[in-house]
Amino acid sequence: MSGFAYRAVAAGGRVVRGQLAAASELELDGLLQQTGLQLIDCRPLRQGRASAGGVRAGSRELINFCFHLGQAHKAGLPILDALRDLRDSTGNPAFRDVLASLALAVEGGRGLSAAMAAFPVTFDRVFVNLVRAGEQSGELAAVLEQMTASLKWQDELVAQTRRLTLYPAFVATVVMAVVAFLMIYVVPQMSEFLKNMGQDMPLHTRALVATSAFVTAYWYLLLVLPVVLALGLRWLVRRHVWARLAFDRLRALGHRRFAYCGTFDRGSVRDTLAELFDCVPEQVPLSEYYAGGWQPEHARGAVAWLRELNPRPTALFVSDEFLLARIWEELDRVGIRVPKDLALIGRGSPVSAAFMGRPATLVEYDPRALGQAAVDLLLAPRPGGFRAPRTIRIPPTLAVRASIG
Repeated sequence: MSGFAYRAVAAGGRVVRGQLAAASELELDGLLQQTGLQLIDCRPLRQGRASAGGVRAGSRELINFCFHLGQAHKAGLPILDALRDLRDSTGNPAFRDVLASLALAVEGGRGLSAAMAAFPVTFDRVFVNLVRAGEQSGELAAVLEQMTASLKWQDELVAQTRRLTLYPAFVATVVMAVVAFLMIYVVPQMSEFLKNMGQDMPLHTRALVATSAFVTAYWYLLLVLPVVLALGLRWLVRRHVWARLAFDRLRALGHRRFAYCGTFDRGSVRDTLAELFDCVPEQVPLSEYYAGGWQPEHARGAVAWLRELNPRPTALFVSDEFLLARIWEELDRVGIRVPKDLALIGRGSPVSAAFMGRPATLVEYDPRALGQAAVDLLLAPRPGGFRAPRTIRIPPTLAVRASIG
């Protein structure tokens, strides 16, 4: 399905411009007529344009999307009708085009998750996988409800972070403006005055004058260089695995203590965590606890042990997703907030993350790759007779990342 840039006229005579995915101009015309628009002209988008993969939707729009679809599905309404209602009620023209394309794809027989996968800019991989898990398990309404709660929590966290950083950012801006004024205007005048007096300046005064001369000559570098470095680091972390791991290791050094909670003793915990996350530094202390199961009483014992540690850990690794869910409930009961007070990390899947509905970082293994590796080990020839057991590491994939204390 290709994309088109179109120009259409609304019922009141207002000209509307936008981009929409359609198989042909005729299909585009019919799609626009369904939204109350009359096509004036259009042109196909070039391959590789980001618009063909959707548009970046705001958090409010995604919350409304999940909430409306979840309520409609719970009430027994068809997904197609819910998508059409959303398409007609949204105020964002670009997002309306995406919803219209989703409705068209669903009407053509595709599943909701398959239709959403065609718009990776609007719906990321985790979002699509959660919807697919809900479709396959028959619990789409429950998954959408949990996604709504998770998106609301993320939106509130972002808003709170912005409020908290507003005043420090204002103070930092004022301080930087005052320092720049001193370095560019006041210090050069003072240096000229001191030179005219004919006295030798002390070392710290000469250093101040040299700093002022550097700022006056290269002020544009001081403005551009931090932005370039920040963008470059962001690009490296997004594009390269080694940069992402280095960044995670650096952030992990900020933790004062790690804790590990497993169902049973399985040997070297630090080696296990290193295999799972590859960012557990040796400098951070690690405490271990084995619950013996994943029932509520086991979770209560784990949380009681956690509260007795001094200093209290800032990150807890849990070996079992069922135990992790129980620990979540117990942490909430005793008032330990995740991720503000404690980062919670464990094994899981998009399905378990959706039904948990709480901020936790989960990794999962591909069971097919794990089974294939086991079969390869069993069938591998062993020249020279019996050898020591071999170990093959199956790299995990990030299922969802929401707890990053």
